[in-house]
Amino acid sequence: MASISIKVFQGKEGFHKIKNDWNRIVDTLKDKHLIHLYEWYKSYIDTVDDNDFNAIFLVMYRNSEPFAIFPIEEHVKNIVGFKFRILQVPHCNDIDMVDFIFEKKNDTEKLMELLIDNLEKYLNHKWDCIYFPNVLENSSIYFSLQKSPINRVTVDKVGECHYLQCGSYETLSNTFSGNFRNQLKKKRNRLSRLGNFEYISIRKKDTIKKAFDDFLEIEASGWKGAIGTAIKPRSKIKRFYENLIDNFSDNDKCEINFLKINNEIVAGSFHLLTDNTFYLLKTGYDNKYSKVSPGVLLQDSVIKKYSNDPAFKTINMISDYKWGISWNPLSMDVFNIIVFNKSVSGLIYYYLIDFLAIKYRRYIKPMLSKYEKHVKRIKKNERTMLNVD
Repeated sequence: MASISIKVFQGKEGFHKIKNDWNRIVDTLKDKHLIHLYEWYKSYIDTVDDNDFNAIFLVMYRNSEPFAIFPIEEHVKNIVGFKFRILQVPHCNDIDMVDFIFEKKNDTEKLMELLIDNLEKYLNHKWDCIYFPNVLENSSIYFSLQKSPINRVTVDKVGECHYLQCGSYETLSNTFSGNFRNQLKKKRNRLSRLGNFEYISIRKKDTIKKAFDDFLEIEASGWKGAIGTAIKPRSKIKRFYENLIDNFSDNDKCEINFLKINNEIVAGSFHLLTDNTFYLLKTGYDNKYSKVSPGVLLQDSVIKKYSNDPAFKTINMISDYKWGISWNPLSMDVFNIIVFNKSVSGLIYYYLIDFLAIKYRRYIKPMLSKYEKHVKRIKKNERTMLNVD
């Protein structure tokens, strides 16, 4: 029988020590995702001050061979007068999908159970719950929780992750609605009448940092800048993306794309490439050119390029934002998952969440449903009145 051991690595120093073990495990993953990569974690961890980073990394070995890594950090939160020790996977809040790092197979399906049974021993204190935001249905976490008999778990679907299968743009575009195809044609015609235009891709490390500065400007110039969600004014988030460039551009795995009209940047997008997947992370455009939808035209150009590239199997849109629906993507479910410990505070938190969920289903959800129906009736009446001669 294989001997399983667990080693604990503390903080940033511990993280750097396990780089080789981490990469060996990632190389075994069949459903490898951006969020599994050592470079992804490093990009986030390097944004956190040394004194503020209290994460541990539990590495599981089978006969001295690494096969699973569990990055965990602790937060103490005060909720309705109670202090709760909440564990999470370290992640950047701007793209907050999370997962543990291990291959999904028969001999790893009970790893979550094994982890939870031994967690207090490795933390050296009690914990109340583990919160996993935005867990993909094909993740290692979801796989193991489905197979592990763990009590006190809440699993709530919170959205979807859209993606496109590569093969050929012609095949893909045949799945678009007739209206979207017509809209693309009209936008392209309008674009051509504005003057000279070009699509530009930048990957090389010596030019991509300047391109990132240009991207920050175009993203902040639009609606994201107006509501405060652009990268540029958020220093910690900006540093995360700068770290992504540093960690991925050595191998040309970071790409910035622009649409220019008469040599003026009117739209930009930020991407990462891993193995056979192309990720659409960020986009922005100049509102002055909204009539030609420069953001849509740029994304369609990028999608066309990579859907025709035989080196790629998937274009991952990361989210389920409405702008992506026009390309008729496939999707996988995304869940928020909370695992509660049997500590006193953990049980209080569990029953508090359960109580609030019951109240929501019984009272709040029906009220929201009635409100939505009321709004629909008002809008219908408005349309009727506007159509009266």
